[in-house]
Amino acid sequence: MANDTKEPAHASKKARAPDLKYQSPFPMNLNRPFISASRAQTLRKKWQSDNQWDKYTKGRDLPSSYKYVAVHTKSHQWLSSLPNEHDRPSGCIVEISWMLFDDEENCIESKQYLLKPHGYDEINQMATRESHGITTELVNKHGSNANSVLSEFITILQKLPQDGFIIAHGMKRENIIFENSLNSEQLVVWKAASKCDTYEDSLVKYLPDDIKKKNTKHLQNMKFGLHISKLHGFIGGDQEVSIDVYIAYACVQMTWDIFSYYKLHASDAELRWQQYKPRPRHMLPSSEGARLCAKRMKYGL
Repeated sequence: MANDTKEPAHASKKARAPDLKYQSPFPMNLNRPFISASRAQTLRKKWQSDNQWDKYTKGRDLPSSYKYVAVHTKSHQWLSSLPNEHDRPSGCIVEISWMLFDDEENCIESKQYLLKPHGYDEINQMATRESHGITTELVNKHGSNANSVLSEFITILQKLPQDGFIIAHGMKRENIIFENSLNSEQLVVWKAASKCDTYEDSLVKYLPDDIKKKNTKHLQNMKFGLHISKLHGFIGGDQEVSIDVYIAYACVQMTWDIFSYYKLHASDAELRWQQYKPRPRHMLPSSEGARLCAKRMKYGL
C-alpha cells in the first residue's frame, strides 16, 4: 500500500529557539520540533507496507454464535491516548478493531477499520506523532464511513449473549470515546452490554507468583493498571506483539490473551466492569506504610 503520511518539514534552529521565559508543562520529548517521524508514525508506516484496513461492505453477513467481543480504538484527540488520563474528555474514533470469539474461545471474526472524519476536522498532531501515527490525509483517503462502521459494531453488540462480554484494556477510556462517537440510540446498546476491563488493577493479584515476586516494588507503586504490553509479557504472551502497540488490531490481540488468562482464575463477577465503583476506605490510607500494606494485600504480594 502506498504511504500517504506526510513528513513534516525541517525547521531551522533559529525559528525553533526556545523562549527562556516560557516553561513547557510537557516533557521535552513531547515538545520537540517537527523534524522527523515519531515512533508511532514509523510503526504505522511499517504496518502499512504489509497490511491494509478492512473496507465497510453494506449488507454483509455478520457472524453468529459469538460470546466475546474484544475491542480497541484510536482517537483523534491526544488527551484520550495518554496513560492514566481517563477522566479527561476524549475524542472521536479514527481507528477501531474488534475480534469475535465463541464460547470455546475460537476467533470467528477479526476486523480493523479506519474511519473518515466525524465530529472533527483535523486529527490532533500530538495524537499522530505520539499515539497512532494516523494523519487526517490518511483517514480521508483510506477511511470508511464512520456511521456505517459504528452501526455495524452496534449490531454485533445487540446479539451479544447476556453471559458474554465486551473486552477492552482501559474500558473507562474506551467508554468515554464511544460516548463521544455513538448516537443516542447506539449508546443505549453500548451501555447495556456487559463489559470487562483487563486494565483493572484488582485482577493483578492473579498474575503468576514469580512475576509478582520479581515486580513487587513496581506493583506497589502502580497508580492504575499495567500497560498492555507489560501485562501481556507477564502472562507469557508473544513479546514481538509489544512493538506494535500503536496498531489497534495488535492491542486487541493482546487484550484477548490477557482476558483468556484472567478468565482461568477470576469469576465472572470479578471480570465484570463497573463504571461507578464505590471507593473503599483503604484506598486513602493515613500513611505510606499503610498504603504499601494495602497494596500487598490487594495484589497478594
